[in-house]
Amino acid sequence: MLLLACTGLLGLYGLDLFRMKKRPLRESSMPRRLIIPNGWETIYYYPHKEVLWVIRRQLPWSISRSKFILPEDLNVAPKPLCLTSDCQTELEEKPCHLHGFKWKCIRCGFTKRRQESFRVEADRALNLMRAELRRQQGMNS
Repeated sequence: MLLLACTGLLGLYGLDLFRMKKRPLRESSMPRRLIIPNGWETIYYYPHKEVLWVIRRQLPWSISRSKFILPEDLNVAPKPLCLTSDCQTELEEKPCHLHGFKWKCIRCGFTKRRQESFRVEADRALNLMRAELRRQQGMNS
């Protein structure tokens, strides 16, 4: 009795569970998506705290890329790269009990102990790079 009442209510709202049929999707009923180019363009490798930070900017909406870079457009990759020659592998970060964090390269074994995390040092590297870019743009104008 309860099952009939529930199916009756569901059928009233157009949700008949027993009579649902699988229909093939027509092309006109498929949602259309706007595809916008997205991603990051590497601008510079900035050495800071004995590692390399990847300074990048987001790709513009249009296909043509602007040659003029604003300091506010810059971003930094969340993980730094190993600075040893010919390695450039992303470093791993693990907390240390005594001294903050341990940064380690899984490829060559390079290790560094730091008081600050990737996130804090990435913000510092980005601020230094933005200041350098502002200084260069001020000298050119």
